[in-house]
Amino acid sequence: MIHRKKQHSQEYDNRDQELAPQQENIQARYHTFKETPVTCVLLAKAQIKVKDCKGKLHTCRALLDCGSQTNFITESTVRSLGLEQIRNQIPITGINNATSVLNYNVNLEITSMKSDCTNKLNCLVLPRITSRMPMTDIDISKWNFPSNES
Repeated sequence: MIHRKKQHSQEYDNRDQELAPQQENIQARYHTFKETPVTCVLLAKAQIKVKDCKGKLHTCRALLDCGSQTNFITESTVRSLGLEQIRNQIPITGINNATSVLNYNVNLEITSMKSDCTNKLNCLVLPRITSRMPMTDIDISKWNFPSNES
């Protein structure tokens, strides 16, 4: 799932203007029900480069969801990259067997930020990837992370 990186995502800034200054201090978030004990699934994000319609690379955020069976991209990212949309009616079935029909898909090329690895993807176009979801902060100060070795 790809969304164009901005200083602060307009999608998120629009939903919670008052939280924008606090976001710099948030290290990790997860989505869960307000029940105890709290269990969660963390989905990784990555910064990638995406080629626009003129061949210029732009830094975007990608949500890495190993359970997803297709690739998605937001309408705003498609517009900002000037990607050609292919008209198509594609039914998507999700949670509780709910089905929605997506009208467009795009072909794009992504590149790693750290290497020359490049892949071509077909992505379905959505107005937004998710709705506003409950968020809870996670204290990661005691987590052990691998060092940044090349």
